[in-house]
Amino acid sequence: MEPRHPFLQSTAQKPLQPPNAPSANRAIFVYHQYEDIEQCVTACEDGYYPFQSAPGGNSFISYCAKCTDSCFNCMNETNCTSCNYGKYLVDGECIDRDATAQEFTYTVTWDRSVAEDSTARIYNSLLGAVYAAFSDAYQYEYAEAMILMDSSGIHVITLDDYIDYGLLPDKLTLFPSFKLTIKSNDDSQKVTIYNKIGGRFQIIAPEYGLYIENIEIDSIDSVLDATDSKLAEECVRSTNRTNCCWMERAYGFDYVKCQTWSDDQMTEVQPYYHLFQTCFHKPQNGIFKISRIPTSTVAPVVSLDNCAFYNIFYELNSLVSVPISDPNDLETTFGIEVPIQVSITNSRFENVSTCGALVSNHFGHFYGINEQSSQLQSQQFDMQTFGMYLAYQEEARYLEVVRGTVDGVIEYNDDAKSTITFSNNTVLNFNLLKNSSDMNTDDLPRLQTQIPYVYDMALRDHGLVIELMGNFTGGRLYFEGNNISNAQNYFRYQERESDTPNHCEKTIGNLHIDPDQFQAFQFKTKVLQQTHLISLNKMKTSDFVIVKNNISQTSLTGQLIFIDCVKNQRDQNLIFAENSISYIHAYLGTGVLKFIRYFLYSTKSPDGKMVISQQENFNSNTYMAYVSFSGGITVQGNTFKHIVGCPSVDTTMFNIAIAIYDPILTDTSLSFQRSIILPNNQYFFDSSQYIAGNRETVTENFIFITYQMPQFYTIKQIEYESDAGNKYKTYKMRTYIKGNTYSELSMGVGNPEESSTLPSKGSLHKFNSVAVVHFVDESYANIGGFTREHLALMIMKVKGQDTTLDAKPLFKMTEIDTSLAYYDIKGAIYTNYLSCTLIYGFSNMHLGIYGNSTFDNIWLIDKYGAFTTSQDESDPDYGLLINVKQFLGNLTIGGPDPGDSSANQGQFVTIQNLQGYLNDYTINHYTEWDPRNLYKIDEFQVTDITEEQRRQAGLDNTCQINVPYTCTNSQYRGAQSKLMKQGQGSMIFNIVKTSNYFRNIDFKNVIIQNVYGRVEVPLPTGSLIMDTRIGSNPFMGVLSFSMANAQIKNCRFENGKAMMEVVGQQVAFNNLIIQGISNDTTLSFLKTYNTYTTLTGQNYYPMVKPFFRFIMAQEKLPNLSNFVNTVSFNNSVFSYISSQSSAVFESYIIKDKGNDETLPQITIENCIFSFNSGSSSGSIFQDTSEYLLSYQITFKNTKFIQNYGASGLFVLTSPLNAILFDLCTFYENKGASAKVMELTGSLVSQVSVTNSQFSMEPYNLQYMRFVILLDGNNEMKLFNQAPQIYLSGFKGKFVAKNVTGSYLAYAHFGAFLAMDDGSTQVEVDNCTFFACAAWFGGAITLQTGSYLTLTNTNFFYNSAYFAGAFFLNSVAVMTAENLTIQFNHAMLGGVFRSSGGSSMNITNAVISSNAALWEDSIGMIIEGKLVTIFTNVTFKQNKMLGLTPAAEDKGIEITACSLLVGFYSCKFLDNQGTKLTPNIYMNKALNVVIGDTLFQNQDPLDYSTSSIKGGFLHMIGGSSVTISNSVFKSGQASQGGAIFMLGDTSLYLSNCEFEDNIAQKRGGAIAAITFETIDINTGTTFTSNKAEESVGDVIYALNTEGKLILNSTNLYNSISQNFMYLQDIANLYIIDTMFEASAIIQSRLNISLYTLDTALVLTNVRNLTMDGCVFKNLISNQPTYGAGALYITESAINKKPSNRLMIGATKFQNCVGINGGALAIVDVGHVYIGNGSEFTSNKASINGGALYFNCLNHGFKIDMCSITFENGVSFISNTAGGEGGAVKWNFYEPINITSQSIFKSNQASLYGNDIASVPQKLVKLSSSALRQLSDSSYSSGAISNVSSGGSISLAFELQDKYGQKVTTDSTSKLFISSVVTKGVSGFTSSIESSTQIGCDNGTFTVSDFKFVGQPNSTRSIKIRTDDKRDYKRQAILQVERYMVSRISRRPMSKSLSKCLSLSMSS
Repeated sequence: MEPRHPFLQSTAQKPLQPPNAPSANRAIFVYHQYEDIEQCVTACEDGYYPFQSAPGGNSFISYCAKCTDSCFNCMNETNCTSCNYGKYLVDGECIDRDATAQEFTYTVTWDRSVAEDSTARIYNSLLGAVYAAFSDAYQYEYAEAMILMDSSGIHVITLDDYIDYGLLPDKLTLFPSFKLTIKSNDDSQKVTIYNKIGGRFQIIAPEYGLYIENIEIDSIDSVLDATDSKLAEECVRSTNRTNCCWMERAYGFDYVKCQTWSDDQMTEVQPYYHLFQTCFHKPQNGIFKISRIPTSTVAPVVSLDNCAFYNIFYELNSLVSVPISDPNDLETTFGIEVPIQVSITNSRFENVSTCGALVSNHFGHFYGINEQSSQLQSQQFDMQTFGMYLAYQEEARYLEVVRGTVDGVIEYNDDAKSTITFSNNTVLNFNLLKNSSDMNTDDLPRLQTQIPYVYDMALRDHGLVIELMGNFTGGRLYFEGNNISNAQNYFRYQERESDTPNHCEKTIGNLHIDPDQFQAFQFKTKVLQQTHLISLNKMKTSDFVIVKNNISQTSLTGQLIFIDCVKNQRDQNLIFAENSISYIHAYLGTGVLKFIRYFLYSTKSPDGKMVISQQENFNSNTYMAYVSFSGGITVQGNTFKHIVGCPSVDTTMFNIAIAIYDPILTDTSLSFQRSIILPNNQYFFDSSQYIAGNRETVTENFIFITYQMPQFYTIKQIEYESDAGNKYKTYKMRTYIKGNTYSELSMGVGNPEESSTLPSKGSLHKFNSVAVVHFVDESYANIGGFTREHLALMIMKVKGQDTTLDAKPLFKMTEIDTSLAYYDIKGAIYTNYLSCTLIYGFSNMHLGIYGNSTFDNIWLIDKYGAFTTSQDESDPDYGLLINVKQFLGNLTIGGPDPGDSSANQGQFVTIQNLQGYLNDYTINHYTEWDPRNLYKIDEFQVTDITEEQRRQAGLDNTCQINVPYTCTNSQYRGAQSKLMKQGQGSMIFNIVKTSNYFRNIDFKNVIIQNVYGRVEVPLPTGSLIMDTRIGSNPFMGVLSFSMANAQIKNCRFENGKAMMEVVGQQVAFNNLIIQGISNDTTLSFLKTYNTYTTLTGQNYYPMVKPFFRFIMAQEKLPNLSNFVNTVSFNNSVFSYISSQSSAVFESYIIKDKGNDETLPQITIENCIFSFNSGSSSGSIFQDTSEYLLSYQITFKNTKFIQNYGASGLFVLTSPLNAILFDLCTFYENKGASAKVMELTGSLVSQVSVTNSQFSMEPYNLQYMRFVILLDGNNEMKLFNQAPQIYLSGFKGKFVAKNVTGSYLAYAHFGAFLAMDDGSTQVEVDNCTFFACAAWFGGAITLQTGSYLTLTNTNFFYNSAYFAGAFFLNSVAVMTAENLTIQFNHAMLGGVFRSSGGSSMNITNAVISSNAALWEDSIGMIIEGKLVTIFTNVTFKQNKMLGLTPAAEDKGIEITACSLLVGFYSCKFLDNQGTKLTPNIYMNKALNVVIGDTLFQNQDPLDYSTSSIKGGFLHMIGGSSVTISNSVFKSGQASQGGAIFMLGDTSLYLSNCEFEDNIAQKRGGAIAAITFETIDINTGTTFTSNKAEESVGDVIYALNTEGKLILNSTNLYNSISQNFMYLQDIANLYIIDTMFEASAIIQSRLNISLYTLDTALVLTNVRNLTMDGCVFKNLISNQPTYGAGALYITESAINKKPSNRLMIGATKFQNCVGINGGALAIVDVGHVYIGNGSEFTSNKASINGGALYFNCLNHGFKIDMCSITFENGVSFISNTAGGEGGAVKWNFYEPINITSQSIFKSNQASLYGNDIASVPQKLVKLSSSALRQLSDSSYSSGAISNVSSGGSISLAFELQDKYGQKVTTDSTSKLFISSVVTKGVSGFTSSIESSTQIGCDNGTFTVSDFKFVGQPNSTRSIKIRTDDKRDYKRQAILQVERYMVSRISRRPMSKSLSKCLSLSMSS
């Protein structure tokens, strides 16, 4: 077979020129007319040939002539050189192909000794079989050819094979319409082929496909150049030596070693590879090549399955070459797109080092190759250079074919789409030999120290596996299930072999790079070449599915995947899913993925900027189109681990950009700016221009951004299902990043000097002008800012070498200058090569993070300037997770995927373990970073440390310097962290650039936990999580902010300000959990927590500002409608938050008050605040405004639990319209001045607390009351806490309504509310206070002019030292209504204390079951100078415990009150005590008024040991009480069952009832001693009252110089009793009063079984006026007083002439007594009875049925005991068991008793039916009749004919004044004696019988009287009664003590006597 190319005849031939190329000394000029265009050209167009018009060597060729129609190209009009489709060339003629389908099978043996047989189709060379297949199928329209390779041996492709069959002629390669399959003849075994010809080995894919199966190709010998030496030529020609070369490894490097046989021995041969530093030439000489356009029905196919390719070290364009694109045409491929099908599956690619890719259509620098080839010397134009030339020829011919295609000749199938499938392959060791030790020759040395650069952007991006440059419209790339490892570019700088290599800083040469920070990586004239695994350029509508690949140990100059799109094309779709990417190192730009689209937008303003906010330039469709440029990208389910770049890498993971393309730019300028995302400061959204426009217009224009965009999230572009069944899709309107796992990565490095035209913030991800980016279910762990340590670990892992950086030293804790304070430690680690953020967004519209995304241990090394928020957009700034600029739209963190309606609503975005660069990961991986290694010390000895260092380290005195065993390692290390900087120092979400504008910022389903932030010096501004205050007018930046279902836990921000500063017109928080913020426990998640325990002292500050900081405004802002912002919280929890100021919120006003009546609002609803602390301010909220703006704060259904604030929950510095609490709970809050809130001045117009609960930890109530409060020392020890609410001089209105306070304890004043300094507009309504405890006022205190309105409120189980419920002092005023006060307790004042001139007005209250230990079970009113009134108040079962002897039991104590204290319609029920009174105690209470009040004990009480005085009232010290319409019932006391009076007290009763009151001793109802006035009148009744052991069942009154008045009063008892015992009363008035007992009840009782005392006993009453009274049914069976109704007596010392006791118009009815059935007057003077007084039906068991009057013998002082009857007194039907049926008197007869009295039907059993008195006459009775004796004292009488010594009988009778026989006298004696008559002499008379005769019922009978006298003489005998009385016999005492002669008005003798004359008979 003849050689088919002249060059192959001699290897020394000159370099060839392209076919038909002009000679060097000859030029061709052709006049060409084509499509009406005439021009002068150097060559004719395809389909034309040059026609020479005139002969001659250099003659002018006149024109180009057209070929015949069958020719595609021709030499002349009859000789075709190529044919059009459907024809084939035969001897210069194009004829039609045979339409019959054919099949061909070829066999290729490995045995070269087997002869080839074309008939049998048996070949010993693969190239020969391929040539035969093309030749056989050439003439048919369709054929199938199969080449079966013999698998029993090894096949070799040699240089001779190429010479014989390598380059197919044009006629065979143009439109080959057949299918070619090459495979092993044994499906179970691969065929091994050794390729010795490198790039010259290629197989062109026929029209119907090329299929390669089970083939293994090793190209190790292709590194030999046949022109280099004879030995090399022998090797590449040999069919026996399968491999002359092999791989070896030495000193950590791989290299190729070659040997061959020479003179029977092995001789080394020089290998050649890497002949070019840059891959600029990219020869189009792929092994498998698609080089033709498709038919109308099929696309060309190349399929490789189960193949393997090894050791490709020659400059190969690609393994599979597909139709190329024109490098000079940036948009199209020669005007057409060529559908192709490439499938590479289940194959292996190992040890590849070439400038080509496995699949490529990139021809490269085509014309540059031609230019270079003409300059190469012939001796250097080796085989590889010739391969470049051959490629040139191939492509030149291809271009001719394609360009010559005439429109309409080929009809393409619209459904025919290009597909490239690369799946389940293994790719190992790409660019294996490109390192500094891979060449052992000096020829064509490769410069390994610097990354190469090229002069054409088309050559900038170089793909190793897939490389496409356009020509893929409608195509789809499947890159699936591949395992790629050790793909590397290798560059390093090392001056000396002993130096540590620098793999980054010195690898960019001659570009004047700042050593501290790299700039952009493209320049005016040249760009750095970047290598990728996949490089896709000029993509149109294409799909890229890259899934389930494993990529590891890769180091490339560019990102792994690069996709660059055609201008204004948006329909590319990328699915990047289920890949595992690890141990990746990058040199430039981006590490993993870069995707660029170009959006055409040309509207410009005069200054060159795009103006999109003006109405005339705005088009919603334009925005919709722009948003769609964000779609079609899905990155899902990948795993990324251990990825880091050099400092020249600004984006480690994804860089997705939409470049704004302007047609004004030339193609040339664009070609050098394609990597500049936003050229010339042009970006799609200019927020400053947006805001400058009219708000209404712009809002309308952007309405779809807010409301319409979400509906497009679900519109999918493509769907794909992986082998594992996972389905993936791309979306029309969003970049979709889901379910990826990122761990142990480093962020890119930012540029501090970046221009605004090139945002290159150092980040993990970067999204430039991408409108919508959504992250879903992402997982980030252990990702940090760039460090040399991580870079060194990665280069060691990937390249096996150490590395260094000049500008970034290693960080070593042991090298820190510890003499500096920790905040002064500085160094390059903190300043050079800094990363900026995890996710950087530029000119975005919607950035969202959703689902179960996790950010765990993310950090930056950013201790200086990290919180800088400079307005200069070029300044470096930091945002740990997100940093955005020129943002316009919505930012969303958390929540379900908005594009997936089935997404789990309960998923959370978790951000955790952000603790700065010193964290568990870095400490574990970078051992020098451990703070515990600050000093390397012995475990038991501190050495090499100064005293100052010891002091700074916090070592105590026991830890001595250089002394062993005095200090433990842990003790020392626990103190030294204060010398080291700790914590994260950057904002988590940085959005503060003035260019940003946010329609919405939404946080939803977010967890942020274990965050430790710290800045080195306190900052005036800066927030750890987010700051939405953008620019000088912050409301221009954020319209709406929301956070929902978020948890922020265990975070700490030292030296910093607020965790979040939030500004927006509408700010909403829902379902938050904020917990563990900046308190000591938040560091417990740190591994080295013990090293933080001493972080205190100088330069240490916890969080300075609250967690949230809000900016409020009410102002018409420039170009905006009236602005009023609102902030709302709902269903949120805030706990364990600590701050120097308020812990949770701060409100800051930035605008003066506007005129709009609508107020800014802060609303907190359904929230919980617990364990928060504001050390110097409020625990929850503070206002620090500088302007006077009124706004409103509302808390609803919110809980405040165990918070601490110096001023409670709130501190205010500017006026608020209102603070409103509704349905809130306050539990165990603490504060210095208030636990919940301190309100002063007029800063708040209104504070309202409604439907809320205040409580603390329940305590042992009994222990509190009887132990803690009992100890007075506890006032300052325990009760030093603040009240819940403290109002001091508060001028606004405070309202508490429907509030419950429980277990509020240990307050000094008022556990719930303390008021002071004139706080007057305070209302407490419908509240309940339970178990509150304070030293003063268990629940409430009012002081210093404060005023409280208290309504509908309950006080239960409250306790205090003073006043268990409320305390008033210093002219405080309380008005209360509808209260229930029960079970309260105090040492003094179980309920209240009002003192210092204070006043209470309490209406409709129940005060019950309260108790006091020492005094005042209910309360005390002291020094009342204002009116105090109780109305309709029930005091029930309040109890004085009186546990100490000194206790003074009182209920209500009213002391030193000059003004009214009133009780109206009140009830005092069952109040208890053992001393004084359990009800009202009054001391100097000058005006107490009680009206319509019930005093009652309903339960029986044991008062056997009681010393109570006044069961209901106790009055002393001049107190005065007026009582009306009140009831005192069942009172019990030792004295005064109802009322006790002592001292100059006054009692005024009207219309009152006293019933069943009992005194143990005296005064069953009232006991009064030394009082001023008792005035009882107007219908007052006393019923069934009782004094158990003494007198005064109703009233016991003693000793008054005042008066006691009973007027219109009824005293009743079922049985008679001593209603009143009155003694030493100056003035007594009893008017129209009834004393009555029940006749019926008494008639049914056995009276003898009862002790019944006189109803009314008056002793020493000086002035009595009794008028109109009735004594009825009264009984006395006791002899002490004896009278049934009234007993009056007086002692001698009290007898005064001025005394007057007047009884008038009084009726005594049915009374029963012993002496005096109704009335007994005993030795009383000046008694007057008259005015129609009546005694009816009274009865005395002894004397005086109605009246018993008994006097002592006062002689002539008859006024000492006197009764005067006046104006008619009636005695009717009275009876006496003894004397005086009506009246019995002695000594002094009542004056006018007979003249002024009427006696009717009275009866005495013994004597004196009407009147009984004393014997006044001794009457001798005759046998026949009675004879009246004379009135003379010595009446004479004679008894004649008396015989001397004889006996006679005599009878005498005792008669009273009224001639009534005193039949009751049986005790008197009659004495008979002889009378010696003066002047009469003679015999002395004598009596020989008895001279003493006894009386028998008033009669003396003298029997046998014998008188001896001188006969016939008249002698006298004296007969007299005795004058001796028996005082032991009561009857005698009562009857004969005194006798007064009414007639003579002189005293009567003490005996009655008569002288009788006896005429003696002889």
